[in-house]
Amino acid sequence: MFHFYSKGFITALALLSMITSETLAQSKEQVPYRPKLVEFSFQSLYDHRLTPSQSPGAFSGDASNEKRSAQVTFKAIAPVLLRDSLKIGVQLKFDQQQFLFNGPNRSRQPGIGNYLGEQDFRSLSARLLVQKKLNNGANLNIVSGVEFNDNNLSFHSNTRRLFVTGIYQQKINKRRTVGGGLLVSHNDLGLRVFPIITLEEVLSPKWTLNLTLPKEVATRYRVNASSYLIARAALDGWRYNLSERFTDYEANSLNISRLDLRYSLAYERGLNDWLWAGIEAGWNQNLRYFLAESGQNYRNAMTRFDQASAPFVQLSLFLVPPSKFYKNR
Repeated sequence: MFHFYSKGFITALALLSMITSETLAQSKEQVPYRPKLVEFSFQSLYDHRLTPSQSPGAFSGDASNEKRSAQVTFKAIAPVLLRDSLKIGVQLKFDQQQFLFNGPNRSRQPGIGNYLGEQDFRSLSARLLVQKKLNNGANLNIVSGVEFNDNNLSFHSNTRRLFVTGIYQQKINKRRTVGGGLLVSHNDLGLRVFPIITLEEVLSPKWTLNLTLPKEVATRYRVNASSYLIARAALDGWRYNLSERFTDYEANSLNISRLDLRYSLAYERGLNDWLWAGIEAGWNQNLRYFLAESGQNYRNAMTRFDQASAPFVQLSLFLVPPSKFYKNR
């Protein structure tokens, strides 16, 4: 279920809450942590094994030889309107994922492993971001959009996800802002509603705590004006439709889903005022990995997989708003 809380959603909230000069407890001379307006990243999950734990006879093959998965992501956020009482932006995101397998005889072995190794899984999404300042000083954040997840980037009901998020955020004092709301989503599983709780707490001039529950817990340390350390624990997942025919099943009739818990440490550094680079490394613990017919969830999965825990690393380049944007406000 938690793959609905995507990284793009976290990025959208970051833009709405941090693009304003009212970021919590920052001095007038100090530029706050700035959102990523444009980002390109490469991520690799190393040395993990994938083995069927249910119905292995139907999908045996070389599924246990998955060695590495690689993912490339590009996303961009463009502010459309920036006023004190109303902020509007749009976000576009594209990512592509590959699964790499070991074994010289892989191509001659049937099964899910061979199938996955021949596919490029793609995701394309567009979001509208709105932040409205209310009369009591609170903010109403709305994120709505559409997302397509498929191995051929086809566009139909089994690949499409529609969603809208509404979060009410109230500043309690100079150091603390709390919020709560709902995420409403519709895909091949039908209509689903999830709660969201947010907290931003400035612990000191250098330490900040950010919670977006149940998706992510993160703490950020400001090394200096151009570098940060970020430790986080986060749920990360995806659900792809299989548009290519697999064994006796027709195209578009199957979905493959994964949910992971990730622990990581990231270092971000400014190469100049607006161009930054980051490296993130950590440990990936799989919670759910399964193949199911479209419209079915983990409980009714055709095959469930056990994936070994493994390290991952992500490299990124990103653009942030120039510091003068904050100093002039």
